[in-house]
Amino acid sequence: GFVQFFDLRMNPQSRNVFYMHRFSEFYVEELRNYDGCLSSQKKSIEEAKKKGELAADYLPGGAVPHPHLKPAGGYEYDVLYIYEEYWPDYDAFIQRFHQPKIYSGQRFASISDSVREAELRKAKLVVYGMNAPGHDDEDYVPYAAYDIISYGRPLLTNRKTPLTEKFGGLVWQFDGLEEMKSATAQALGVADDVRERQAGEARQILSKMTEALKLPFFERLKAH
Repeated sequence: GFVQFFDLRMNPQSRNVFYMHRFSEFYVEELRNYDGCLSSQKKSIEEAKKKGELAADYLPGGAVPHPHLKPAGGYEYDVLYIYEEYWPDYDAFIQRFHQPKIYSGQRFASISDSVREAELRKAKLVVYGMNAPGHDDEDYVPYAAYDIISYGRPLLTNRKTPLTEKFGGLVWQFDGLEEMKSATAQALGVADDVRERQAGEARQILSKMTEALKLPFFERLKAH
């Protein structure tokens, strides 16, 4: 939805899949006459299915084939703060740490792969602040969070049930501003080698989960 695209529904030679990413409310009429629908919002498509409004498949987040980024020659930042919703009080808090770096999520996504990897490698801790509740399904984990885990970087982000179930304490999580601050201090208080090892373990867990993942939609697509 960020850039315009050419709608090929009228092209008989095409296979047209409508992908609904980060919005949980939609008009069913938008989705008619496609060969398939995918969405990252599991709860929303399940509710639509119950009402008989939509035939769609859930596309979960998972590992990305990134290199394992390890710090080279020390850290340049204590905190790399990437936000979907900017919290100025948290910004003020991290200024007490060594050289914090701040990006909006959209800005961080727009930089080149090489610059993005260099920035991630420089940070002791990557903090990803998600949108306010209600923007997505309550258990939705942004792909950007899995992206950071896939690079093997230590992550602090909003508390989500799937992250707790999959990674336990290997990914730091918070509910609200005060816990965000205390979790940051806690993560930075851990020995560097321990923090890096935990991030590497989270990366391995995510990779194994993704390897075992079977998506019915793509299985059906291959069958045709």
